[in-house]
Amino acid sequence: MSTNRRAERIFELSQILESLMPERYMLSITLSEKAYEEFRLVATWKRIPIGTLIRQILEREHESQAFGELVKRASADGQTNASED
Repeated sequence: MSTNRRAERIFELSQILESLMPERYMLSITLSEKAYEEFRLVATWKRIPIGTLIRQILEREHESQAFGELVKRASADGQTNASED
C-alpha cells in the first residue's frame, strides 16, 4: 500500500471513529460559507475531520489567558447579579 493511500485510509478510519465516539457536550453551529470552506481546506490538508479541527481551535481558545479573563469577569458579574435577587 502506498504512503499516500495509507494516509487516506487512516483519514477515513479517523472519521469513522470520530462519528462513533460519544461526546459529552455537543453543539450545532452555523458557519459562513467562506469559514466552512477554509476550515474544510485546512482539515483536509491536515488529514483530520473538520469537527476535530474546529474542536481543537475552540479548546485552544478556551485555554487562553484572554478567555480565562472573560470567565473571571462573567463569574464576578454573575455573583453580583445573584446577590441582587
